[in-house]
This record gives sequence, structure tokens and C-alpha cells, in this order.
Amino acid sequence: MTWIKICGTTNERDADIAIRAGANALGFIMAESPRQVTDTAAYSIGTIVPKSVETIGVFVNETIEVLVQTARFCKFTGVQLHGDEDANYIAQVREQLAGVKIVKATTVERLESASDSTPDAWLIDSSRGPQRGGTGKTFAWREAQPMLRQFDAAKSVKIAQKGQRW
Repeated sequence: MTWIKICGTTNERDADIAIRAGANALGFIMAESPRQVTDTAAYSIGTIVPKSVETIGVFVNETIEVLVQTARFCKFTGVQLHGDEDANYIAQVREQLAGVKIVKATTVERLESASDSTPDAWLIDSSRGPQRGGTGKTFAWREAQPMLRQFDAAKSVKIAQKGQRW
């Protein structure tokens, strides 16, 4: 089964279109970005989202306090971390947001150095300069497969690739 998250949701019309198209989740960019939304906007858009569709807040190097406050206010079902968040950060988020899924985004190159972290899922993404993800840039999946298999076996966590259910 394919699981689809439409990221960069900025208004109710786009959320409705994504939901009608079959999205399983909507992503709300809470970090600096052309598609950034305020917590008030994310909350408002979230009120039209059926319970069967997940809402994921996307954060980059946010303080734990702000992330937790925002996730609770917006009633996110998950948080996606696109910054330099470490295992301790993830553990604190898990403790404070029980039941909220934690996805850690990384590049293939940084995956090995992140091996001490324990999110619910990994999102392997490409980056371009200071842009953390959502670049549309592809990378060599075939070359990455051996490391991904080794990492997945060692960690016993699901690795979510774009388009896969986590």
C-alpha cells in the first residue's frame, strides 16, 4: 500500500484538494520557507482535516519547548524533524508528545552518523545547500541501498522513502 503525504499545505482549499485526491497526510511547514505557515493557520486548516488524514508539522532546529507547544496547539499527529536534532532531542520530544509520530529526515550521507537516534521512521531526502529538503533533487538510490539495508537491520526501524507508508 502506498502512503502519501502532501507537504507544504498553506490553505484550506489546497488541503481540501489534497484530501479529495487521496492524501493520507498533510504536511505543514513550521520552519522558515516560502511555504511556511503560522501555528494559527495550521490549526485552522487542521479543523477541516478528517481524522483519517494525518497532520504532520515540519520543523528545522526548533527548540523543544516551541515544537511541543506548536504540535499540541495544532493537534499534529506527527512531527517531521529536518534539522540537526539528535537522539536526546528525539527522546525529549517522545516523552513530551506521547502518541505523536516522530519522523527524522536525513540525507543518505548523514544516515550513518544519525544511527544513535530512534525516531518512528526515517525520511531519506536530498538537500541542496542550506535547503534541508523538498528540493525535488534525486540521488543515487542504488548506491544507497546497501547502507540503508545495513542501517535498517541494525536499528529495526522503518525507513520511509517518499511514497511509502510509515
